[in-house]
Amino acid sequence: MRVVFTTLFRQAFVAILIVLATGISFAQEDVASDAGFQQNKELLAEQERQASLPVPGTDDPQELCIYFHQRGMANSRLGRYDQSVSDLKQALSLNQPNRLSPNNWCARFTIQNDLSGALYNSGDRFAQIDHLTTVGTELRQTNSRRYLLSQLFLIDPYLYL
Repeated sequence: MRVVFTTLFRQAFVAILIVLATGISFAQEDVASDAGFQQNKELLAEQERQASLPVPGTDDPQELCIYFHQRGMANSRLGRYDQSVSDLKQALSLNQPNRLSPNNWCARFTIQNDLSGALYNSGDRFAQIDHLTTVGTELRQTNSRRYLLSQLFLIDPYLYL
């Protein structure tokens, strides 16, 4: 009898601790959400600034590619998917395969992945399928791992339809 009572007491004690710990963490989320809201406002302002920058006055395709890639991602984060898709397609057309850039801006596969995400977010599944099929055709002979990824990415839009 004593063993049963001790076991029940331990289980009840653990349940009470879990409930109390959950309540404390919810209270902490309220305080943290105010700080997160301020950070989101700053991030939103930075995205707006990035999206409104003028086109650089250069003929260097790599610099233009980086600019359009960054602006396309800013527009995507702001929910302007048509502008984002347009900018990312422009970046893809300006891509220089043998040139490196900081933080993978203008890396071909990164642009292709970001463009697929923008098409997904815009809801245009047929355009996303066309894009991923083109990417797969391009990668089939050159990079088998990325080719596999492009084929796996095709699953989602087909399942959606």
